[in-house]
Amino acid sequence: MKANAADHPKVRRLARKLAITRWQVIGVLESVWQFAAQYAEDGVLCPRYTPAEIADFIEWDDDATALFAAMVDAGLLDREDDEIVIHDWAEHAPDYVKKRLQKRVARAAKKSGLSPDSRETVGRQSHDSPPTVSSIPSVEERSVDKPSQAKTSCSTPSKDDPEPVLVFPTVGSGAKEFPLTQAKLDEYAESYPGVDVLAECRKALQWCRDNPAKRKTAKGVPRFLANWLSKAQNSGQGARASPGPFVAPAIDIDKILPDED
Repeated sequence: MKANAADHPKVRRLARKLAITRWQVIGVLESVWQFAAQYAEDGVLCPRYTPAEIADFIEWDDDATALFAAMVDAGLLDREDDEIVIHDWAEHAPDYVKKRLQKRVARAAKKSGLSPDSRETVGRQSHDSPPTVSSIPSVEERSVDKPSQAKTSCSTPSKDDPEPVLVFPTVGSGAKEFPLTQAKLDEYAESYPGVDVLAECRKALQWCRDNPAKRKTAKGVPRFLANWLSKAQNSGQGARASPGPFVAPAIDIDKILPDED
């Protein structure tokens, strides 16, 4: 990260609105981008997820709706019709996310008989006018009868999925178990290249068995596993037995924060 990242005008603007330091703003931004890379690869955050759900992921303890409103006003998130999206995510998403989305577009185009160029490209175009605080969807405002969004990487596997590799016991009124498929393991392996994903998921499964009071809902297991794998990769304790060390990619603030218009 460049030494002058905290001096970016949008960082300063968000720091003033949230009454936090510029360095705390950098942490908030990186956490939101990490959430998108794992769960919202097209950059669409709301209404697929509520501000409260994202705030819980990034461990933001203050008002989640106020956070989103401030980020929109600072120009870091955009309002597009009924959606809140990351500003210029199509340009600034991590390369591995872009490649994964390009493959999905190509597969969908092949099934539909269209060329990839004729389909909608990944990402959204930003709007000039940010929404007001009241227009940010809160937990209470989230529509329960709105058609579901496209399936994301954290969706619960359906009954038609292949034979699971591991099955996690769950709680709640929904499904009583979460089947972890090989496809999902492969996805995690791509996102966490420094981790022995299967070994870590087995550890997570054993933790769930040993701590029944702390088990997750079926929809919450993917986020639980993502957090588990992220911690394993950051700590280096779940490293693969493969040659060569894992090197974390460098973060360029200019790829995260677009220039002021």
